[in-house]
Amino acid sequence: MLPTFDHAIAAIDGQRPPAVQWADFCQRLVGEIDPVVTAALASSFREQDIVDLSEASRQWVPSGIPLIGIYLGLDTMNTSSGVNLEVGIHHSPDSEDPYAEWVYDDLSDRKEHLISGLAAMTSIYSQLDDEDLSSALDYTIPFAYGALITGAAFKDWDQTRELVVGFGFHDGDLLRLIHKTGNTIDFNCRFDFQE
Repeated sequence: MLPTFDHAIAAIDGQRPPAVQWADFCQRLVGEIDPVVTAALASSFREQDIVDLSEASRQWVPSGIPLIGIYLGLDTMNTSSGVNLEVGIHHSPDSEDPYAEWVYDDLSDRKEHLISGLAAMTSIYSQLDDEDLSSALDYTIPFAYGALITGAAFKDWDQTRELVVGFGFHDGDLLRLIHKTGNTIDFNCRFDFQE
């Protein structure tokens, strides 16, 4: 059985330490893919990705805005050029929209970012001989790892402002991953995408 979206969301909860969550995710792939590949994916986890995303986000977000939306769109097709995340800022996102459709409005301050651990993982699974397996992993790995890194990076977001993070793939399958108000964070990684 090929890895599915269920594999991606089952191990990511935003509560346990990120390294533990990632190890759990990779463990769920055992029996589905080659153990050598699973071990390589597990060892590609990088705490520095959390630090880098957290620090970069502070540069992306303008000061003085009480409600901010951050769009993070995964794009593994450009990993070889040093980019796998599209970024955009929205000054009045709909915090109640589970599909984060506000990302299709005018986004400002567009940026690009590289999640280095994801780049390493992409180079691992893209070399697999099984095209179907490689395609399945190109969906589940970026979503799971990206959601994990994002949840950890925004855990300590400025408590004086409201934050909404629209997360997913740059060409579709988006959700409201994070809604943070004060010291309360709603981490949503369990959502059925629209057909």
